[in-house]
Amino acid sequence: NLSIGSTLIPIFHLHSVLVFLNLEKKRKLLLIIGYILAIIFLSFNYSSLFIRDVEYTFGFSYWPKPGFLYHIYLFLYFIPCFIYSFIEIFKRYRKSVGQKRSQLRYVFLGITLGVISGCTNFPLWYNINIPPYLNPLVMIYMTAYAYAIFRYRFLDIRLAFRRSFLKIIL
Repeated sequence: NLSIGSTLIPIFHLHSVLVFLNLEKKRKLLLIIGYILAIIFLSFNYSSLFIRDVEYTFGFSYWPKPGFLYHIYLFLYFIPCFIYSFIEIFKRYRKSVGQKRSQLRYVFLGITLGVISGCTNFPLWYNINIPPYLNPLVMIYMTAYAYAIFRYRFLDIRLAFRRSFLKIIL
């Protein structure tokens, strides 16, 4: 079931943003609740409560149709996780200067393009004829992160490689 991976995207994304912003300890309860909700949604992933059926939809032979829980997942979990992460990044961006501000700009740009392009999957769930042609733009999300990593030292990649190498050797 392809929804297993997408069910985990919101909480993994939110967690990574909170780690990047050094807020994971302050928002620990939010993360715990998010992971509990993810597990609950995952447990219903093969149920008709989550995905009611798959059917022919606007040229796609097997497109999923939402069950009752999918509406809750999408509107009370998926969307709020991303909105909250956008708010936190934007708040930090406004206060930041220099290299950190550049990092946040590329991360925000990448997330925005990734979310917009990834969300083009949802209209077909609701029989709205907007094909997911923007899905390939999700790669821009990763490209923006990679650019921030290498250009603005978003993550100290050399340190990570060094530590990994030492752990492997030891």
